[in-house]
Amino acid sequence: MNRREFIKRSLGGIVVGSVLLIAGCNDRSIVGHYNEGYVESGNPPPVKSEPGSNGNSRITNDIEYYIQTDKKDYRLGEKVQMLYRITNLKSEPHVFNFESNQWYGFDISAGEIIWQWSYDKAFLNVPTNFQLNPGEHKEFIENWNMVYMFANIVGKQVEPRSYRIKGYLFFAPFIIQNNYTSVSVSINIKPK
Repeated sequence: MNRREFIKRSLGGIVVGSVLLIAGCNDRSIVGHYNEGYVESGNPPPVKSEPGSNGNSRITNDIEYYIQTDKKDYRLGEKVQMLYRITNLKSEPHVFNFESNQWYGFDISAGEIIWQWSYDKAFLNVPTNFQLNPGEHKEFIENWNMVYMFANIVGKQVEPRSYRIKGYLFFAPFIIQNNYTSVSVSINIKPK
């Protein structure tokens, strides 16, 4: 299933925002506001998990942080589709402020980080924000092609094993994203 089908079937959302094209990006068929994976769906029903999907959430200060992959078990070489969603459960609007136009991130680890979504991206160092009204949510979707992309190892295919996928809002200081907005799920990668 490609990214458009994933959004249409799983999320019921629409892609909105200004166009940001980055040369050399892999499978960026959906373009959105600030980051290609941005999806805004206003007040639709909650994300409908497909059979076999893999999700987890946490609620902090009446904001729900949710992560989902399209499934839990993969064969080596498949794409992993990741969704990170923030929902305002408060009775009043909530504004999220950022020091740059990077609003979110995904990390994948196996003891230590082996892939980071933002590793090969550039962001503008300008203050940005978004507001969620009561009951509204914002979703971010990205793919991982099972290769290393962090530190000195880039482009090498990962080994079959379990990995932890973490989604978070990218606030500063860094400690906030880890203790406040991060949520994670585990996946299993099996040999081909």
